[in-house]
Amino acid sequence: MTEECELLRKCGFLQKYQAVKDLACRGFIRLYCRGPRMNECKRKQYRAEYGVPPSDDMMPSGQPILISLRGPDDETAANDADTISWSGTP
Repeated sequence: MTEECELLRKCGFLQKYQAVKDLACRGFIRLYCRGPRMNECKRKQYRAEYGVPPSDDMMPSGQPILISLRGPDDETAANDADTISWSGTP
């Protein structure tokens, strides 16, 4: 059985990005939410320090996810894995 973070079901990052097909996103989830860096998660540290969850767009590494927008006639890129820019690597 895979070990999971105790905050997994409450995690805004996981809820928002778990369906994204981007390999970087899956890597963060594998390493931080269900893996060896679970206790290094900056989201977990933020919650412990401030008593509230961080932005859903804060990665477990502590860096923000940068969402690019398409042209004015297209939908925003929030649901399109090809347009999500990661400001760090897992």
